[in-house]
Amino acid sequence: MLRVMAMANLKGGPGKTTCCAHLAVEAAKSGLRVFVADTDPQASLSAWWESRAKEDVAAITGAALRDLPATVRALADDADLLLIDTPPSLSPAVERVVFLSDFVLLPCRPSPHDLRAVAGTLSLLGGKPFGFVVTQAVQSSSLVPQVMGALSEHGCVAPVVIGSRVGYAASMIDGRTAGELDPRGKAAKETSALWAWVSGKVGMA
Repeated sequence: MLRVMAMANLKGGPGKTTCCAHLAVEAAKSGLRVFVADTDPQASLSAWWESRAKEDVAAITGAALRDLPATVRALADDADLLLIDTPPSLSPAVERVVFLSDFVLLPCRPSPHDLRAVAGTLSLLGGKPFGFVVTQAVQSSSLVPQVMGALSEHGCVAPVVIGSRVGYAASMIDGRTAGELDPRGKAAKETSALWAWVSGKVGMA
């Protein structure tokens, strides 16, 4: 059965696109048929996918993207997981994506500005299951446990923290993931652990 997961945050820059790309590849590695959809006008996820040499992840583009509800119904027999990247805005487009989703992942940086934006993002969810993941964390920062504690008051928080690593940015240039650049690196372990947690939340463990 097709499962749909959205990346959402009204605050720009928390790593929605990076999480989406890395989770798509991790899901494909586990043998799932994975599609991604980019609803952000900046089209960063689309650029990553177009640069990717491997064909393990498919993408929804063009007319199929514009009529996303019909496309989701059509994918029911051809895909196991659809990951959707959304723009950092309070818009009907984001609300439609959330409505289609089985689970919403909210990347959040360990900063007061990101915490302040949480309430606005949560207002979009309409009761949908969701979870937070702390991203772009600096090692040994005292802010990380504080932010995780604050987020836990609103909902579940991933036990894995995504660090601030050059590999994540570098991987987005040529369609790879940080784990593909350095399979034994910390980023590879982080994204693998995040997928293990997310897959349980979206019902694909």
